[in-house]
Amino acid sequence: MAEAMLAAFLLAVLVVPACSSSRHHRVLSFFFDGVPPPGGQSDPDELRDGSGPAEDGAGTPAAPAAGAFSGRPDLRQRRFVHAPYRERRCNACHDMLAGALRKQPKDGLCLQCHAGITEGVVYLHGPVAVLDCLACHHFHESTYPGILRTDEQSLCDRCHARDDLGHDEHHSGSESAPARGCLECHQPHGGGDPFFLRPSGVE
Repeated sequence: MAEAMLAAFLLAVLVVPACSSSRHHRVLSFFFDGVPPPGGQSDPDELRDGSGPAEDGAGTPAAPAAGAFSGRPDLRQRRFVHAPYRERRCNACHDMLAGALRKQPKDGLCLQCHAGITEGVVYLHGPVAVLDCLACHHFHESTYPGILRTDEQSLCDRCHARDDLGHDEHHSGSESAPARGCLECHQPHGGGDPFFLRPSGVE
């Protein structure tokens, strides 16, 4: 299988330069994710709309893209890009000859760079404990900070039903205690408290 893919890739490399730009794009898109359209931006450091540099953590994205949890994010929105993808270090995660991941996230792929997330943590969030990083994060890029798959509240609501959180002053969402973002109080990956509460005074 790997030999067939390598042969097809070499054939594409030899034939594609003589093809139209649209055919060139179709062939490259078959092998690689995130190939810019003909005439589009070719540098992942630039926003897809050409308005400035991409981001991978801090900042507030533009209006959320509808349905960003499934499929590719809306490329018209502000981008938060995974550093290896932004820096074109595909081989950090992919075996380029085999055309596959070096290992699956559940087998520790993400921990090659993000081992600190689980070190010394007493209580781990469920997805972190089973290394299901892709339950919350996109692998290449997103319109949300931290390359989340969707906005923070919607992401938490996928697993944590509002009715199960109780109706105390912190979760009521009343006028006297307006609803707050989950990450204002809870650490997303785990912590020293069973509910991953942030230490007092820590943002």
